Amino acid sequence: MKPHTLRRTFAFVFIVVQVLAAHDGLLAQSPIFPKGTNLTSLTVIHGTNLGNDSQKFLMATLQGLVARRSSSQIYIDNDGSYGRWKNHLRDNYGVPYTTTPILGYWTMVGNFAPLVSGRYILYNRTANANSISVANSLSGPLDAVAVDASIELSAKVLGGLNNKILDVSARDEAWAWTNYYSSFNRSNVVEQEEWIAFNLRDYAAMANAFTFFDGNSTFRSNVLSAMDPDTACIGWGDGSLGEDQFVSRSSSNGVFTVPANFALNLSTLSSVRDPFLVQRTYTFPTPETNVHYVTFIATDGDNVQWDVGGYDGYFSQPQRGSFNMGWTIAPTLPDLAPSVMRWFYENSSNGPSRDFFVCGASGAGYMYPSMYPSAELPLHVQKLNNLMARADLNISEILDFNSVSRIDLWNQYLAQPAIDALYYLDYSPYHGAKGAVYFSTNGKPVIACRESLWA
Repeated sequence: MKPHTLRRTFAFVFIVVQVLAAHDGLLAQSPIFPKGTNLTSLTVIHGTNLGNDSQKFLMATLQGLVARRSSSQIYIDNDGSYGRWKNHLRDNYGVPYTTTPILGYWTMVGNFAPLVSGRYILYNRTANANSISVANSLSGPLDAVAVDASIELSAKVLGGLNNKILDVSARDEAWAWTNYYSSFNRSNVVEQEEWIAFNLRDYAAMANAFTFFDGNSTFRSNVLSAMDPDTACIGWGDGSLGEDQFVSRSSSNGVFTVPANFALNLSTLSSVRDPFLVQRTYTFPTPETNVHYVTFIATDGDNVQWDVGGYDGYFSQPQRGSFNMGWTIAPTLPDLAPSVMRWFYENSSNGPSRDFFVCGASGAGYMYPSMYPSAELPLHVQKLNNLMARADLNISEILDFNSVSRIDLWNQYLAQPAIDALYYLDYSPYHGAKGAVYFSTNGKPVIACRESLWA
């Protein structure tokens, strides 16, 4: 998580490790994040066939609402990773798909429109960009897709959306927050810039999540402070002055960030249930004495948009498997995209060189534990324990500021049965703690990064 606005690059660090404990199997627990209806089939449309941004936005909100109520769902194929996941769902989960013809956009909308009774919310992107967030926010609570004024006629005549329930063309996010406050999900909020057309908007609609982007403003702080304790902010904030600016504010409000602002199909991918996510079986060598163990770990796997949209390309390089490698991954995937996590696990190497996965910073999402409210950190580590147990992860990265010696914090993490160790990174540079090692009161290690390779 070296500062960068879009979180598309990724850094590599290596950490001196003395002992890695094997993970004890733990019983599956209930989901933490909203999930769609159990998936049985897909209608696929390629991203290039979605037309303009208004058509993309309409399709994304329709996708989320369909995922909430139907097992036959929508999938947007954008090639690369997304081509892989739809085939993986077919081949490994028995989920068949049909592909929409090149000129089949409005026919596809019309086929799914009855599931929302033809309901739509009108917005006007050209006249008022804020109306995009308003329509997205209210799509879930009002069970209606978002339709831009520029395509309203086509949506009615060709798409079967003939029931306008609200016009938000002149409204902004503050109006939606004030007037529909009680309608929104209190444990998930979405932070998404208005210019992003269809990424993540499906999941926001499915989850009844208030959706907004207002920089590092007072309004943003008010929204976050009004959410439930230990809330997930899904998306990405204003990192123009460094991501620490908005993550710090979120952390102090008891909110953790799940980076996902460019993720596609999360509503559909969340509709998979997979209680058997396990890393490949490892036989650890007997630890030697008087030696140092070194592990190289690829960071930024906590980034959900990267997990579902590009990480697999790095992981598929032919050199992988010819050396031992550690990989961070988002512990939220058992809820948000379990089939994707299964693909990584099934394609990892298990000898003579091995791949091993650890939880990305700093738990269920990106936050700074030293800034988290003391009453809410226990809630977060319990949530993290649930996710790590279901993901067969036993080590978590931590990212914070000069806090490696804060055993009062790390005791709370390491008291959880699924968490055997923590890898500690300072915000910048990662190796600020120079490989220091501390132990919790129950003997589990906190191991600081020794070197970072950011070139």
